[in-house]
Amino acid sequence: MKTLYSRKAILGFSAFCTPIFGAFLMRYNLKEINQSKKGNQAVLLSVFLTAIIIYLNLTFDNGLAILFNFFAGLLLAELFYKKQLEDTLAFEIKPIKQPALVALAIFVSIIFILSVFYNFK
Repeated sequence: MKTLYSRKAILGFSAFCTPIFGAFLMRYNLKEINQSKKGNQAVLLSVFLTAIIIYLNLTFDNGLAILFNFFAGLLLAELFYKKQLEDTLAFEIKPIKQPALVALAIFVSIIFILSVFYNFK
């Protein structure tokens, strides 16, 4: 039985990190079931959605970022997860410990870099 990231994990990482992060989890899942091409499509779609989200956040209220990210993750989940994984496979849920640590390391690095270059206090 395959071990894959759950739909909730993909939605959560898309909402609280970026849709790109959620798409890489989706890409891992699709690669595990020999659907690498669809995984690459998920990543490309998430890059496009992230660009739209950045534009919307710069144009409108920044407080809507999580909402926009959630909807992008929902779109990824509906287009790829539901069609490719949920209805066709029995699988075990993969723990999110490793992606959570990677996300934490990225955020800490960004905060450190910003604090060095912009002298945050």
